[in-house]
Parts: sequence; structure tokens; C-alpha cells
Amino acid sequence: GTVINATIDSGGTAVVSGGSSLFLSNTVIEGGGTLDLVAGGSFDDPTQASLNNAAVLSGSALESIGGVAATATTVEAGAVVDVGFGFTLSALALPSDVIIKVEKGATLALVGGILPTSTTIVSSGATLELASGVFSGLAVGSGVTAKLDAGVTASATTVQAGGVELVGWGATDIGARVSGILELGVGSVPGGNSSGTLVESGGGLLVATGHVDSAIIESHGYAVVSRGGSAANTTVDGGTLTVFGSATGTTVESGGSLNVMVNYFDAGPSATVVSTTVASGGTETLGSGGVDIGATVLSGGNLVVNSGGTASGAMISGGTLEIASGGSAQGTITFATSAGDML
Repeated sequence: GTVINATIDSGGTAVVSGGSSLFLSNTVIEGGGTLDLVAGGSFDDPTQASLNNAAVLSGSALESIGGVAATATTVEAGAVVDVGFGFTLSALALPSDVIIKVEKGATLALVGGILPTSTTIVSSGATLELASGVFSGLAVGSGVTAKLDAGVTASATTVQAGGVELVGWGATDIGARVSGILELGVGSVPGGNSSGTLVESGGGLLVATGHVDSAIIESHGYAVVSRGGSAANTTVDGGTLTVFGSATGTTVESGGSLNVMVNYFDAGPSATVVSTTVASGGTETLGSGGVDIGATVLSGGNLVVNSGGTASGAMISGGTLEIASGGSAQGTITFATSAGDML
């Protein structure tokens, strides 16, 4: 059905439900009024409905479940908006004393760089969609997923343990602190770009497609660069970096591990790293299909070439090069000091 230019007065309640589609336009919910939107369909495949140009005034409530999309919605101070399963709310104004409840399975679409306020309650299983603009300081809580759409830039994001940030094609993330998961590229959706990411203990950086620059992987943190992804200038500071794709300029610090190999579930001809530096206490391991070009292994560092791996043009400057059965060294291997070893 279709409802246009409706006003719900104080004490009034309007319930709009069922049908193959619902369309409400220019709806005003006055103080004390309540609008319940209930779209038909199952949880797995909710029927879509839309609420356009709504004004949710102080003291009123907008409650929803089902596959409803609300766009160009203005919410006044003192109002309550309960965003239920399958509901997407795109709000142009979020005053600090508006109560926004984003339930499991619901989406709050953020536009124009406006962040959720302290009175926004985002439940586990909900989604924050950064639809347009430049955002700074977003906090992604446990069980919450934040999605960056094309053209969006987010900086200083904090992804807490159990939280997920998805950086889509054309989106950019700068300086995130990650104790949860930061993903570039998911399924058929290509990834965007991230720079200056700090992956803390327990956190993960997953690069299916897209590019990551100047990430730091701390102890007990990890990063995985798949065949369609790339990384540059990564510092592995006690954590683990696994490369199935390509990486340049990686530095492996004490306690850090760099693993380079082909992932046969996503098979490519090789996984390649270039200009890697392995510092004291760091280890780089080349597995089957893993290729390292131009590594520098400093004193106390280790470069291990297992079966099917290849080290080309390495400089062993006081560190150790270990070549296992089936591994190979190509080009010129330079031992810059007498302290270097080849096993």
C-alpha cells in the first residue's frame, strides 16, 4: 500500500504491515505518536518497504521490523528510533539526545560523515553502513559490522575485539586500530585501500583484494594477503603476516613471522615478496610457490626456504639462510659479513 502526507498525533499509533510492498512518504510522527512498520516476508528474505522523507519529532517513536528502508529521515532530539531486523535507516540528522536502537539484523546507514552519538545503541549482529562522506573516530563494537561504501574515507577507526570493518571498492581506511577484523574485499565485492593500520593483539587484517600500505602487525596479531591482494611497507612487529599474493618492503621485527606460499584453494602461479628486511629475532619462511626477491637478512634474522620455495638475490648480512630439501636459491646470494650462515 501507499501512504502520503500522513501525520501521527500525540497518543496515536499507526501500524503499517503486510503486502508485497509498502511505501510511505512525507510522514510526520509528532510527540507521543508511534509508527510501527512491519514488512512481510521471512527473516531470510524480507519483503522490502520504504519510508521516505519522514520527520520523527521529539517524544515520538519509530519502531520497525522486516525489510524496510528509511531514507532522508530527520530525527529530532528526544525521539526514539528502534531499528529492527531487516530495517535500514539512513538518517540525515542525529542529535545527541536522540535514542537510536539498532537491533540485530538491522542497518544504520550513515551519511555526510555524521557518526552515531553516545545515545546510539548498536546491538551485536547489527550493521553500520558508511554510505557517503568522510568519517573520523568511528568505534565498531563487538558483534557489529561496519561497511565502507565507494567514495567513503574513514580515519582513526577503532575496531574492538569481535567487531568487523569491511572496506569496499573505492573506499579508504586510514589509521585504524584493530583488535577485531579489518577486511578488504569480501566474496564477490572487491576491496578498497587501507593505510597505517595497527593490528593489535588478537586482531586480524584480511586482504582478499585491494591494497594495504604501512600496516603494523603487533604480537599475537595477524594479517593475510590473498592472491588478489597486495601489501606495501608492512612492519611485522611480533605478529604474523601470511602472503598468498604480493608484498613489497616488508620488515620482520623480533618475534615476527612472514610466511610466503601459494594457497592451493585459491591457486596462483606464485606468491611473491620483494625487498624484505628480516631483523634480529624475525623469521621469513618460503613455502611451496613462495618467491622472495632481494631480501636482506640482518644479524639474528632467519630466512628459511622450504620445499618449493625460492630465494633470489638475497643478502645475508649477519643472519641465517636455511635451504631445506626441495628449496632453491637463485641469482647471487651475497654474504655481507663473515658472521652470516647458510645451512
